[in-house]
Amino acid sequence: MAQSEHHRPQGVQANSAEDEFELIRQSFKVRLQSEQARLEALAQELGAAGDEVAPVLVDIGTFAHRLRGAAAVFDLPELSSAAKTLELAATCGEPGRSCDPSLWPTLKVLADKLVAINTGTGISQ
Repeated sequence: MAQSEHHRPQGVQANSAEDEFELIRQSFKVRLQSEQARLEALAQELGAAGDEVAPVLVDIGTFAHRLRGAAAVFDLPELSSAAKTLELAATCGEPGRSCDPSLWPTLKVLADKLVAINTGTGISQ
């Protein structure tokens, strides 16, 4: 009797799922190059926004939130943590909140982590 896909040994299924996950993880790491460029563009927008920073801060918060979750899924805790810190700092654009003085430093930390990942230096992958 031939083994069907439903009756494969457990190790074969696990390896296949692990291989698929690793392919997706590697795809995510490639995507981080465009995420780095997007963060740089957001930083430029923020610098040029003058008193109208609220819409840019919303974009930064959304960007950081997405990156935070994806980094957590793909086991990049340092990147996830840096994105979380930026996400929280970006909430200063909400009505009634004063701007977090750590916004620019946290943006730089996240940018540096993306550079480190994209160049293969300084952050665990």
